[in-house]
Amino acid sequence: MKIMKEKRFFAVVLGAAANLLLFFIKLFIGLFLNSIAIISDAINNLTDFLSNFIIMYGIKIADKPADKEHPFGHGRVEHLITFVISGIILFTGFEFARSSISVIFEPTNIEFSVPILIILGLSSLVKLWLFFFYKKVGTEPLKALSKDSLGDVFITLATMLSIFFPFLDGFLGLVISLFIFYAGFTLAKGVISKLLGEKIDTEIVIKIKEIVEAHDKILGTHNLIIHSYGNKNMGTLHVEMPENLTIIEAHDIVDKLERDVKKILNIDLTMHIDPQTDDFLLKEIRKKIVKYFDFLEEAVEIHDFKSFYDSEEFDVILELCFPHNYEKAKENLITKTIEMMIKENNLNPLIEVEYKYHE
Repeated sequence: MKIMKEKRFFAVVLGAAANLLLFFIKLFIGLFLNSIAIISDAINNLTDFLSNFIIMYGIKIADKPADKEHPFGHGRVEHLITFVISGIILFTGFEFARSSISVIFEPTNIEFSVPILIILGLSSLVKLWLFFFYKKVGTEPLKALSKDSLGDVFITLATMLSIFFPFLDGFLGLVISLFIFYAGFTLAKGVISKLLGEKIDTEIVIKIKEIVEAHDKILGTHNLIIHSYGNKNMGTLHVEMPENLTIIEAHDIVDKLERDVKKILNIDLTMHIDPQTDDFLLKEIRKKIVKYFDFLEEAVEIHDFKSFYDSEEFDVILELCFPHNYEKAKENLITKTIEMMIKENNLNPLIEVEYKYHE
């Protein structure tokens, strides 16, 4: 963990130094040639430097241990940092779109220079290297910077065209500003999505199921929920187990599985036990329901299938799990059909409808 923190900080410091150097070089060239496209590209490097500076500060906060006020740690600060960076990028894009439009109506002359082309070409190579470097380190803010760096490569290449075709300077400046604006928009959209709560990554779902369902006493799993706090992940999972296990046996099994998930995936997972009945009639009813779902070829699941006797009648309790945005009419039809299947056996259905948190 300590090595990872050092790598992140080193990556940000190195990126900040590179962006500051590129800013001064491009600003000098842009002022020398009187090119709005090159000046726009220089200011874009300055915003990248500011982004690096903000991330450096944010990493220190995000890595702070949990405390009384924040028992889940400070990892989500990374989301806030990324959102601030997106705001800086959006503002920069807007400002230079405005400047570029004015240059379109009042063009300027740009002198051709081979050394300047070489310098701009080398800056593209630096940005391309930063793209791979940020991507390799892999934390959320640095992934955002990696995308921004790749965009900068194309932006600088477009800027070089303005030297060959001076009459395109304002238009290329406008294109660059749109690139900047788009990068800021997609960055903001991504972090807002994370703050709202995204669906669980399918690969994580598969890995957790593989670890848990490998135990011979686990008959199935469902209702997996993961909450991310930046560098800390917590979640819950329902596990189906035979009803004839003692409480101690069941507890020991899930306790071990929770430790396994923590060790392998670094997720603090709490498991809820759903006992599965050996009742012959209930097993037959469940088989019919599953067969019905297979016939429909619908992504509907049945969970927590059990019975309860309340001195007056036998209740059959179950959950029907539908995908989100499922057609309401079909949902109601399927639910009514399952109710009829259960009532045919003189049992009272108690059905709860829920929706999936992952694929």
